[in-house]
Amino acid sequence: MPKRITLVLADEQTLFCDGLAAICESTRQFQVVGRCADGRSALRMIRALAPDAALLDLGLSKLDTLTIVRRIRLVERSPRILVLSTRRDLRTVHDLVRSGANGFLLKSDPARCLLDGLRATLGGSLYILSGKDIAERLDINPKTVSTYRTNLMSKLAIYNLPGLVKFAVRKGLISLR
Repeated sequence: MPKRITLVLADEQTLFCDGLAAICESTRQFQVVGRCADGRSALRMIRALAPDAALLDLGLSKLDTLTIVRRIRLVERSPRILVLSTRRDLRTVHDLVRSGANGFLLKSDPARCLLDGLRATLGGSLYILSGKDIAERLDINPKTVSTYRTNLMSKLAIYNLPGLVKFAVRKGLISLR
C-alpha cells in the first residue's frame, strides 16, 4: 500500500474539524496526524509532526493564520498549506497567497473541492476559487463558466485549473487583489 499523505487540521469548530478528517480519511489517501483548535497549537503541531499538508481555518485564535503561514514557510521542509474560510473577498486570497499559502477554499464548497484542493497543492499547484463562485460574481450560469474554462484550457494545452490560474497570473490577465 502506498504511503498515506499526512495532514494537520486546525479549526475552532470541532464538528467541522471532525468532518474534514472524515472526508480526508475516507479516501485512504490521507491520514490525519493532528487536530487542534487555535493558531499557536497549529504552529506547534506542524513543527513537531512535519505533515505533508495542513488545513487551516482563516479565523484561528491565539495566532492569526497569515502569521502561521509566514512562519511555516521558514521551515526547511514546510508542508503544503490550504486555508479554509467563509470569507469570499479576493483581498483575503491575495494576502494568503503572498504569505505563502498554496490554496484557498470556501467552507461552503463541496467535499470534492477539498480533495481536489489537497491533491492540487500537493502536486505543486495553486488552488483557488470555484466555478460556482465565479458564476455568482459574473451573474452567469456555472455551466457557462465550465464550458469557457474547458475550451480555454484545451487551446492553451493546460490540463488543470491551478495551471490555468498560474498562467493568468503570470500573463497579468488577473490579479489576486
